[in-house]
Amino acid sequence: MPTGTWARRGALVTGVDLSPEAIAFAQGLARETGVEAEFVCSDLYALPELLKRPHAFDIVFSSYGALNWLPDLEPWGRLIAHYLAPGGFFYVVEQHPASRMFPIDADMPKVGAFRPIFSYFHDPAGVRWSGTADYADPAATHAVDSHEWQHSLSDIVNALLRAGLRLDFLHEFPYCAWEVVAGVKPVEVFSPAHAYYALPASEPQLPLMFSLKATLPEP
Repeated sequence: MPTGTWARRGALVTGVDLSPEAIAFAQGLARETGVEAEFVCSDLYALPELLKRPHAFDIVFSSYGALNWLPDLEPWGRLIAHYLAPGGFFYVVEQHPASRMFPIDADMPKVGAFRPIFSYFHDPAGVRWSGTADYADPAATHAVDSHEWQHSLSDIVNALLRAGLRLDFLHEFPYCAWEVVAGVKPVEVFSPAHAYYALPASEPQLPLMFSLKATLPEP
């Protein structure tokens, strides 16, 4: 559920992003829509230096396309526990890490067949991409290199468990909110800009998206 939707339902919300442009856009959108929300521009790992509110949040939420920018999930898990109030929960919906092994359509000429081309397991060095198209606007090309990291499902779960959270559920889905692997087709369209994509039913199905809920236990 987006920040604005929670705020309109009475929640006191705080959004965090690394990009000053993203924060400025969110602040402008909040003003235009009359939504009261706080936005903090920070490197995630440095957040406690700017947002000094430990155990102040009932819900911590992470959505699509965040985990791949984090080189290390151990401090990520500790940050979630740091900000959750006892009894509060963390929820994430994300691309399934298994799907990140496979090519997207742009990669198909390089591989010649639909097969894994990336490792499933975490490499501390990550993967550097040069001059790639922007996921939000395929017509735009990044002026600087981007750097991403793969994290397995066990990496994600164990980072939360080691931080003291209790796993409530883990769900895996054969569809995702964008075209994550080559050959997917829209299977449910919500708007011109929002749909779920899946491989044709005639093909072996892959886990393309997952959701997870974990709670910080009461003392």
